[in-house]
Amino acid sequence: MDHLKTDKLSENLIIVRLGSDAISGVKTSNGIVVIDAGISAHLTQIYRGILESEFGQTHFCYLFNTHSHTDHIGGNQVFKDALIVGHQNSLKEFQNADIERLASGPKVLNIINSYNEKLNNSDSASADWEEAFEQKLRYEFLQKDISAGYHLLPPTKVFTDSLKLKSGETEIELVYFGKAHSRSDILIYINDPGVLFTGDLFSKYGRPSFYDSTTIDIAHWNKLREWIKVKSTKTNFIIGGHGQRLDANDLAGFIELVEINAFDSFIRRQRVCDLHTLSAYSVYNVSRQC
Repeated sequence: MDHLKTDKLSENLIIVRLGSDAISGVKTSNGIVVIDAGISAHLTQIYRGILESEFGQTHFCYLFNTHSHTDHIGGNQVFKDALIVGHQNSLKEFQNADIERLASGPKVLNIINSYNEKLNNSDSASADWEEAFEQKLRYEFLQKDISAGYHLLPPTKVFTDSLKLKSGETEIELVYFGKAHSRSDILIYINDPGVLFTGDLFSKYGRPSFYDSTTIDIAHWNKLREWIKVKSTKTNFIIGGHGQRLDANDLAGFIELVEINAFDSFIRRQRVCDLHTLSAYSVYNVSRQC
């Protein structure tokens, strides 16, 4: 398919994508590790074939879901031969997402029709036309899944706070970030080739993609800031949830903005406290209770 793109970042790190839909693969001596599974099993089956061809392997040992939004878990069943790993909060999210997805056929058809209309009104040589066409393809693949009655496949292994795994000599670390973009956001660090997968937690310039949070989640943010700082010194690649390449400046911006967001959240949630005492708290202990 002409619009599929393969970015080979190193001998053992590949991103395969169609527009904003993407999965990543890491080659290890014990098989292929996959991060996220795209919006559609029909589309992700094509991605799988590309990874097998590029890496010269057919064994997949792990699939990690950075979170359980349907554009990241739609193709999980393509890797049912691997151990599928996600945060424990994803199990509840999967149940809701599966019901909503199977009922979304009419909505998806409307989206496809809207992209067709945009294509008809755009210059076929323009970037807007290209983007609309790729988005239309994504949703057409999703519609195939819905028409076939495909169910979402949840993780076969979940964790609460952190999880360390190995694949051959490759070391893998997964950590729960806390409720932010979803209820199940995790960060994934793989030591070879030194890559940090950030899911949809932030985009270019470190802009966070956060929703509501609690003081417990803010405590997670604070703890994970330090973890991120340590991993950033050993990181060669930073990859977002839609295959975007991020850099050290984006990561530093994210850490700074998390500090600001955490402190702002602390102030909003502690209005019953004596505001004069807030100056005694730094952004590094904002989870403290009044």
